[in-house]
Amino acid sequence: MARLKLQDSVWSIFGETLKIYLAEFFKFTGYMAFPVLGQLFGIIWVFASTFVLTDNFEYLAAKFPVMNEYTSFMLVALLIALPGLMLFVASFWQYLIAYGSLNSMTEGVVTTGRVYDFAAHKEVITRKTPKYIALWLVYSIFAALASFPLLWVLGGIFFIYFILIFQAFTFEDEMPVTGYFRKSFDLIRGNFAKTIALVLLLVVLTFYLLPMGLNVIMGALNLREFFTGLIIPVVSNLQLDAVNQMFIMFGMPPVTPELLAQSILEQAVFFIAVGFTLPLRSICWTLWYKCLDEKKEKKSSKKSGK
Repeated sequence: MARLKLQDSVWSIFGETLKIYLAEFFKFTGYMAFPVLGQLFGIIWVFASTFVLTDNFEYLAAKFPVMNEYTSFMLVALLIALPGLMLFVASFWQYLIAYGSLNSMTEGVVTTGRVYDFAAHKEVITRKTPKYIALWLVYSIFAALASFPLLWVLGGIFFIYFILIFQAFTFEDEMPVTGYFRKSFDLIRGNFAKTIALVLLLVVLTFYLLPMGLNVIMGALNLREFFTGLIIPVVSNLQLDAVNQMFIMFGMPPVTPELLAQSILEQAVFFIAVGFTLPLRSICWTLWYKCLDEKKEKKSSKKSGK
């Protein structure tokens, strides 16, 4: 990190994060285009192809009697949905890789002043693919356990302590999977409050303000009505009666195709906003990781000197 002297300050780290992200905005956005939009279009393909198939079932069954068989129908549905599923899986994997490669890119832009050679940054992660999959597996198990209501508080605390595991994976080679969790825990210990402050800043900006801003812009350009109109015919085929009966039992308003379409669109906008700002969050945690790691090394050097 030769070009940047990191300060142990929340606002310093956050300000430098915004500076780097905005300076390389188009490169970071271009890098995230396939991981984010690929997942979205993959899901759209699956649902749209299934909708077209079911909407034209009577015509197809009349022309091709074999379609009346459940096995044949499901096989055709799977085949037409397969390209979307493959697109989703491929882009989802690239999104997981981005959790590590963006850390390497951040170090590159700090030391060289620019982002380039995306393949080399991805290779930093892919050359350790088995260990990376194991890291995600352990992290997923932790997240699943933390999702139980009784463990929310404890899970939230450990989430803060483990927030730098992907940075540790990127920059530390000779460690077992559990070592990345231990490394993150050691760095956050003593810096818990500042880490929470960074989490809050990032959550407010990327999970609240930006999605809300995108929704406002879409509303001003009448895009919300346009996309909602495209979704309504699809969700109108869903059987909502059973769901609405349950909602009415609990005193909740029934779900209409219009409300469901609006909810789906809002979730899609939220996903796009959060997905494309993954680089911003990765930059922030990389800078924080480097800052805490350098501070820890200085302390160790002083103790060794004494």
